[in-house]
Amino acid sequence: MTGKRPTLIIIDGSSVIYRAFHAIPLTITNQSGMPTNAIYGFTQTLKKIIADWRPDYIGVAFDMKGPSFRQELFTEYKATRPPMPDALQPQIPFIKRIVAAYGIPVMEKAGYEADDIIATLVKRFGNEVKAMIVTGDKDMYQLVDENVVILDYAANKEYGRAEAEAKFGVPPGLLKDLLGLAGDSSDNIPGVAGIGPKTAVKLIQEFGSIEEIYANIEKVSSEKLREKLHANKAQAEMSKELATLHPDVDFPTTLYDLTSTAPDTDRLIPLLQELGFKKLLAELTTVAAAPAKEPAIIAEVITNLSNLAAETERLKAAGRFALTLITDAGGATGLAVCADIERPVFIPDGKEAVQELKGILEDDTIIKDTDDSKALYVFFKGFGVKLSGVGIDTSLASYIINPSGSDHSLSALSAQILNDTAQDIHQSIHKKAINIKLLTEILTKTLDNDGLSGIYKNLELPTSEVLADMELAGIMVDGSILTELSKEMEHDLSVMEASIYKAAGAEFNINSPKQLSEVLFERLGLKPVKKTKSGFSTDEEVLRQLSDKHEVPALILSFRQVSKLKSTYVDAILELIDPSDGRVHTSFNQTVTSTGRLSSSRPNLQNIPTRSASALRIREAFVAPKGSVFVSADYSQIELRIVAHLSQDPALMAAFIKDEDVHTATASEVFGVLPGLVTPELRRRAKAINFGIIYGMGAYGLSSELGCSVKEAESYIAGYFAHYKAVKAFIDRTIEETKVNGYTTTLFGRRRYIPELKSPVEAVARFGSRMAVNTPIQGAAADMIKAAMIPIHKRLAEGTGRSRMLLQIHDELIIETPVEEAASVAELVKDEMEGAIKLLVPIKVNIKQGANWRVVE
Repeated sequence: MTGKRPTLIIIDGSSVIYRAFHAIPLTITNQSGMPTNAIYGFTQTLKKIIADWRPDYIGVAFDMKGPSFRQELFTEYKATRPPMPDALQPQIPFIKRIVAAYGIPVMEKAGYEADDIIATLVKRFGNEVKAMIVTGDKDMYQLVDENVVILDYAANKEYGRAEAEAKFGVPPGLLKDLLGLAGDSSDNIPGVAGIGPKTAVKLIQEFGSIEEIYANIEKVSSEKLREKLHANKAQAEMSKELATLHPDVDFPTTLYDLTSTAPDTDRLIPLLQELGFKKLLAELTTVAAAPAKEPAIIAEVITNLSNLAAETERLKAAGRFALTLITDAGGATGLAVCADIERPVFIPDGKEAVQELKGILEDDTIIKDTDDSKALYVFFKGFGVKLSGVGIDTSLASYIINPSGSDHSLSALSAQILNDTAQDIHQSIHKKAINIKLLTEILTKTLDNDGLSGIYKNLELPTSEVLADMELAGIMVDGSILTELSKEMEHDLSVMEASIYKAAGAEFNINSPKQLSEVLFERLGLKPVKKTKSGFSTDEEVLRQLSDKHEVPALILSFRQVSKLKSTYVDAILELIDPSDGRVHTSFNQTVTSTGRLSSSRPNLQNIPTRSASALRIREAFVAPKGSVFVSADYSQIELRIVAHLSQDPALMAAFIKDEDVHTATASEVFGVLPGLVTPELRRRAKAINFGIIYGMGAYGLSSELGCSVKEAESYIAGYFAHYKAVKAFIDRTIEETKVNGYTTTLFGRRRYIPELKSPVEAVARFGSRMAVNTPIQGAAADMIKAAMIPIHKRLAEGTGRSRMLLQIHDELIIETPVEEAASVAELVKDEMEGAIKLLVPIKVNIKQGANWRVVE
């Protein structure tokens, strides 16, 4: 610790809690079965900060449950964030008790976020102390000044003004302007449609704040950019306000209250005993000898080709080595390799270096262990090198072992498994390579011991290379369609806005729940449906209920739908089109979902809506090149077919064996009508019942889905299980077996631990029951399509090489193929998808062909 000022460490409690929850597996529980992973990780972090930095003052700020003033300003603020995991909720009170037992103030305030409390402390005491903020939230960097730094405790690094500006491209004081222009997807701050971070940085560097940019808007050289700024002025100003931290929260904490003190062992020891933290208890009562300083190991840097040739021979002789990319903000800077943990090597990026390594890279008898095989496949293919012989990919292996953990990065695994938190792994060449080598041995043993080596080697690892090629291929986008659609939506929004004002009889901020509430319930006299802490609710459910009472609620719903489509998809996709090939190259995420399903980002092509005309036009913009078509192959009702196989229910199996419409069959039984008299509406309701019940939806949830009474929903559920008795038995049996084993598995051997089933908290236990049933079904479907993708990719590559897989959207594959190959490709894909596994019922794949994504949907 340096500097003459006393230090105040302010911990962003919510940020540290989520990091701990996702870094440590849910298998850590106390004796009653409650998950304690977040509590344990948070406590370890708190201990480390206190021990390493010895602050004079310390406090922890938390977000309070409920809306903040930002939701009043913009109803969609943070709307895209998933709710707090059920397994985390019961841990929060314990974490606050831990903080209090350490003698540290717990600071929170209704209507405000932890960020605002921290900003208030910085303003209140900034002239007296050096403030060090522990957070993973980029918003906090706007507080950085000569007496305020962001503390990366894991890397033992402080981020002051210079580091913050290097990180974001603008001074800390202008970070809120950057977020105001570019938006922030994590908080659902819209920003200016069509302006990304790079453009925003350039504008700020040239003109300054948002206010200064608009004051000099005619000096902006690009006409297109000026149009975007003009059209979104109000949105830019609102977005900046959402991103601005408010330093005037009224709460009584004084600097004296924050004085660092020793833990209250009378409170802390019983608490640690209740949580079952034996190691922390022992550390609390025992003074351990200081560990010997780790010897410095510096990576050898290869500076010429002759040295590289010698290193290549050493790697070849070793037969196995760790291999990873070293990157910075500009991309890859080189490779780190390690065959011997005493001698890591750094090879600067370059074509000559890669070509020298080509022989061992393409030799599948020489094993390469890494932390991100997909990134390596993409990187080397850019040099015309086909990487072979990948052994352990630490991220994939960790994901197979613990699919419920959301952080399988090298830094997280190093902290969790190797207890290495003293280094920033991604900035330390030798540590990154060495830790891959150390983790490889540990993860290999765990895969073998748990019987998971098969699904790792035969499914997940080969899928990584398939996804690399799909990312490289990208999918062509006709930008003119989206540009025109964006203009139409902008016009539609203006028309809607005028209609809303006319119907309401006044102008107001449509995005402000507070102002909307005043219009609906005071000016128009509508009866409120429900109330929140900040006033009467104006959420989607409320507006739907009010839509038959007045035209304004319906107009607001339409306005919100169009606005979201425009900002989230149309403008975002336009920004991501690669000008070099006219394609969007999405990133496929292989280690995110707990069931094995893939997700995608930048952009998310798996959640593009399909219901509205505008949404269909978005898909229409995804086009096949001239002379080519898209072939779409979609599993038909695959999850219900898996249920039929797993339950061996005679009625459900019969429907599939006879190739009947299973939803019509269910409607006939549940609603008591002949199959020929089942209407489209009855079929829709039966479909909701089929999928809702097998995933644990209760009567209340089903009543909401169908728009019926809870009593009616109960009768539907009873009727369903009366007809499909073996399905009910399967659900009950699966839950009980998962309770006994502690995990559930898919047909392919994928395993998922579900400690929530043993939780004393009823809501958590119910959530565990749903996961226990969901995972074998959805997980098997995810495994099936991966098992089909691997041979499809291989067979397409062995053909002309002109047909290639572009997208996987849940149960569907999109292949781009020359027109003359379309028929044979369709047959190939159908053959592999239907043959991915043998079920007790037929597997059916629907094939479509077309010039764009819309026509094959």
